[in-house]
Amino acid sequence: MNKNLFVSIWFSNLSIDLILMENPTLRDKPFCILRTYKKQKFISKLNNKCKTPNLIEGSKLSDAMIIKPDLIVKKDFPLRKKKLYLNKIIFWLSSITPRISVAKDSTLILDIPHTIRRSCIKKMQSFLRDSNITAKIGIANTVGAAWAKSHFPEKNICRNSIDDSITNLPIKSLRISHSSVEKLNNVGIETINQLEKIPKNELYLRFDSEVSNFFDKATGKADEPLTIVKIEPKFHVKIDLVRYVNCKYQVINLSKKLIKALCIELKNSHMRAQTINIIFNSEKKLKKIIKIRSATPTNSDIRIVNIFATKLLEQKDLPEILSIKVEIPETYPVIEEQEELLDSKVEKEKTFTKLEKDSDVIYQLVEKLKNRLGEEAVRVFSPRESHIPEKSYIFTSPANNLQIDNWPIQHKARPKILFEPQPIIMLKQISKLGSDKPPRLFSWGGQKYEISKAIGPERISSNWWLVKKNHENAERHYWQVKSTCGSHFWLFNSRKNSGVNDYKNTWLIQGQFC
Repeated sequence: MNKNLFVSIWFSNLSIDLILMENPTLRDKPFCILRTYKKQKFISKLNNKCKTPNLIEGSKLSDAMIIKPDLIVKKDFPLRKKKLYLNKIIFWLSSITPRISVAKDSTLILDIPHTIRRSCIKKMQSFLRDSNITAKIGIANTVGAAWAKSHFPEKNICRNSIDDSITNLPIKSLRISHSSVEKLNNVGIETINQLEKIPKNELYLRFDSEVSNFFDKATGKADEPLTIVKIEPKFHVKIDLVRYVNCKYQVINLSKKLIKALCIELKNSHMRAQTINIIFNSEKKLKKIIKIRSATPTNSDIRIVNIFATKLLEQKDLPEILSIKVEIPETYPVIEEQEELLDSKVEKEKTFTKLEKDSDVIYQLVEKLKNRLGEEAVRVFSPRESHIPEKSYIFTSPANNLQIDNWPIQHKARPKILFEPQPIIMLKQISKLGSDKPPRLFSWGGQKYEISKAIGPERISSNWWLVKKNHENAERHYWQVKSTCGSHFWLFNSRKNSGVNDYKNTWLIQGQFC
C-alpha cells in the first residue's frame, strides 16, 4: 500500500476561464462554447451567467438561441494552448511535489508525502483563486478516491478532508465506462455503497472486470501506478546567437548576463541553487554541458560566474556555439533568517549594539553554568596582546564581578572560524615574479580544492625573541583563497630560514570565512 496522499485537481471550467482571461468584459455576459458532433452544433460549456434549468450543457445551439437570443458563441481554445497553460500550473505545483500526473478531463493528480499540512491545500486554493481558475480539489489515500472526490463532491460535506468517505458517491465516480454504468443502473446499483455489498466473485461473474478493477483501486485493495510528468527546469534562460562564437572570453561574457538574470529570478522567488547546468549547442546538433556545483546552495551570480569561468578556461576544445542555455534542475527555498545572512548588503547595513559591561544577564548565566558544571568547567574568552592569530586570545576563569573586555578592532579581514594551524598538501602553485607564488590547488582532509581567486600575501612575523618550534618561529605569508566549489579559506606559507638563502616552505590552513 502507498503511504502517500493523493490530491486531485479538476479544472472543470478551463475553456471558459481561458476565454475570460483574454476577454474580461465577457464575465457578466452570457456566452457559450460550441462542440460539433455528426454535423450538428451542441453547447459544450456555458458561462455561469447563462446557466438555467432550460439551458444546460449538451443542448443544441438552435434551441439555446431560442431560449437566450443574446447568447454569444465562442470557439474553444486549441488543445495546444490548454496544455501550455496546464504546464504553467504544473510548474507552480512542482514546488510542492515533483510527482505530478495528468489524468483525463483536465485533471492533475499530485502524489504528496503523508506529512502534508492543511496549509498546502489552502496554498493551492488561494493560488487558483488568485489566478481566476475554477478548480475542484479532492484528497484521499488512493488515486481513484481523490479523483472521485474532485469530480463528485458531496453537498453535505463542507470541508475537504482525507477521512471523507466515497461510499455515497455515484458509481460513475469510479471512472468506469458508460456501458458499465448503464448495466449497474439497470439492476438498481447507483452508489459505491451498494456495489460494495456485492460479493467479489459475483461481481466478476455478473459484470466486466473493469468494474472490479477500478473498485479495488479506488478502495485501496490494489495499487495504481502514476505516469509522472517530466517537468522541465523552472528556472532557465536561453540566448540564440546570429553568428558562431568560439572565443572563451566572449562565451564567459554572454553566459555572465544569463547567470545574472537567472540569479535575479532566484532572489525574487526566495530560492537558491546548488547545481547549475550551462548548455552549449552548435549547428551540428553537438551539445556540451558544463555542470557547476557549489559547496552550499546559493543565488549569488558572482560566485557562480567565478566557478563557471574557471571551468570554461580549462576546456581544451570548444564547439562553434549557436545558443547558450543556463538551467537549474533543482532549487532550495530560503527562509527569512538565511536570506539576511546571505545578502551582503543587509550584512553591511546591519548595525550591532555593543554589550554593556557588568551585564546582569551574562553574570546570571555564568553563575548557573558554574553551579551545574562546576567551578573549573566554565571559561570565557579574553583578548591577549599578540599579533600571532592563534595566540591573540586566552581562556580565563570568570571573576566574581564579570567584566566583558573590549576586543581590539581588526583592520584586516579575519576568518570567522579560526582554529589551530593544520598542515595541507600544496599540489600546484601559480608562477609569479618574485618569491611569492599564489596557491592554485591543494589537498586538505582527503579532498582537493582548486583555487579560483587568491588575495595576498599578508606577512606576519613570528616572535623572534622567543624560542619556538616547527612553524611558530617562521615568517608567515597569509592568503585568502576562494575555491571553485565556493569555499573561502585562510592559508599561510610558513617560511623557515634553515641557512643562508635557504628557506623551507610549509603550507598550513588556519581558518574559514563564512
